[in-house]
Amino acid sequence: MLQWAKIKTATEQRQVVPCRAGVLSAVINANGDVSVCEAHKPLGNLRQRSFKEIWYSDEARKLRASVRAKDCYCTNEIFLWPSITFQPVQLAKAMVGAKVWRHPAPLPVDERADYSDAAGALNPRVSLPVLPKQ
Repeated sequence: MLQWAKIKTATEQRQVVPCRAGVLSAVINANGDVSVCEAHKPLGNLRQRSFKEIWYSDEARKLRASVRAKDCYCTNEIFLWPSITFQPVQLAKAMVGAKVWRHPAPLPVDERADYSDAAGALNPRVSLPVLPKQ
C-alpha cells in the first residue's frame, strides 16, 4: 500500500493521500530544530523556545494549513504511512489501489538463492544474485 501511494504521488505530483504531517507526527532534528515535516524548513529550535511555543506558533499553524491545502507533496514514508493508516478512507483507497488481496508472484528460479549446504545448515558463503537495474 505504501509503495502504491508513493508511486501514485510521484507520478501525479500531488498529494494522493491527504498528508497529516504536523498533526500525526513532528520532526525534531538532533540540533533541536523542529518542523512538521523534513521537507519544510524548521519552525524553531528547542534551544531557544519550548516545543509548545514552536508547535502552536502562527508559523506552525500556517504551515499545517498549507500542507492540508495540498500545497506540497512528497513520498516520505515516515509521513505517508501514518497518513494512510490513520485515515480509514485513505487506508481503504490504498488497499484497493495496491490490490492487497492478490498473492505476489513467486521469484523466478534464476533469482532465488540457495542458502543451504549439503548438511542443510545455512551457508554464510553463499552470495545473493545481483538483480539487473530497472
